[in-house]
Amino acid sequence: MISKALAQSIVKEAYEFTKHSINLMDHQGVIIASNNQERIGDIHEGALRVLQLNEPVIIDEHSSLQGSRPGMNLPIQINNTIIGVVGISGAIEQIEPYAAFIKRLTEVLAKEAYLNDKLTFKHFAAEAFVHHWLSGTWTDPEIIKSEGLSVGYDVTLSRATVIIELGNFSSVLSESLQHHHTTTSFYSDRPHFIKQLSQLFPDQDTIVASDGPTRFVFLIPISQHASEDQRTELLKRCTKLQSTLHASYGFTSYGGIGSVFDSPEKVENSFQEAQQALSVAKTSNSDMYLLFDELGTERLINAIPELDRLNFAKRILFLNHPDMPELLDDLMLFFQNDQSIQRTAEALYVHKNTLQYRLKKVAAMTGRDPRKFRDAQTLYTALLCLHLSGNVHENKN
Repeated sequence: MISKALAQSIVKEAYEFTKHSINLMDHQGVIIASNNQERIGDIHEGALRVLQLNEPVIIDEHSSLQGSRPGMNLPIQINNTIIGVVGISGAIEQIEPYAAFIKRLTEVLAKEAYLNDKLTFKHFAAEAFVHHWLSGTWTDPEIIKSEGLSVGYDVTLSRATVIIELGNFSSVLSESLQHHHTTTSFYSDRPHFIKQLSQLFPDQDTIVASDGPTRFVFLIPISQHASEDQRTELLKRCTKLQSTLHASYGFTSYGGIGSVFDSPEKVENSFQEAQQALSVAKTSNSDMYLLFDELGTERLINAIPELDRLNFAKRILFLNHPDMPELLDDLMLFFQNDQSIQRTAEALYVHKNTLQYRLKKVAAMTGRDPRKFRDAQTLYTALLCLHLSGNVHENKN
């Protein structure tokens, strides 16, 4: 009953919240999503035990259950029926505080998927069309037009792609579940939520679709030769969207905005641009929405293979040095404040001399002084390579 795509999204969100390995098994005990991709498809004996007993199963280091590691396995239920099992690896005293939350998170999202399956054919078909369209399934403009018209969309209009991502999904949901806030309605009535979001963009031809539990895609009509006023208006609408998400639901959010496309087969490129802009926006210490056209160095870095980016970052930043991971945030904040000692120290709540000491430490370790332009340029590029590869937190643990 839980799709593999949804299961992997749940595993990702749960890991971000707990930093413990998570596995999700189906009603037959087969691992369908995991932090360790090599385990997908394996039988999980701990899950089989849960399915047999209809209760949580704790596994310790002395257990001989095949395909299981020390941790806790809990049944996932919808309408009193077990549809799968979620497993959290780790010492019991460390993972027990998260267990009820992870179980509830999985059940809420699984129930949402179940309810979505029961939506009208029109809504289901419209969502399916958008996903196919964004992924480049069709390359013939006439086919795209025909498929779009079948669900009520005019795909011949010039549009810009906007992707938003909720930044504090796990923490807001955890608080909502604990205190029974109305935020949970966001999950139980996703179509209504999406309709509310679309109303922030007055043009009736705006297309909105979900792209996983925490992402939403907007395809917003805008002139191919958009004036500065139109771009300003688009950003203003995005800012209003951001404010509404925070005021009504408590969500922080980031956004990426792709370039305008004037032909339906070009949507995939605009979508990829919005994804790149979003990944850059998420490197900022503050919530922001970025236009792809405004990207500079980040745009070039995204064109470099990820392995090359990581190797460059490791070489320049000396990530193997035990003290460097703790200095990464300070260094990025220093660059984001235009190398201002005063503003950066204030942002970090430290004395200017303390910041000077840390920057000198970076210079001593890397051989590059972040206070000097050429050295700062190299260090900042290395930091961007690390951030845009999503490996910052990994190098800090």
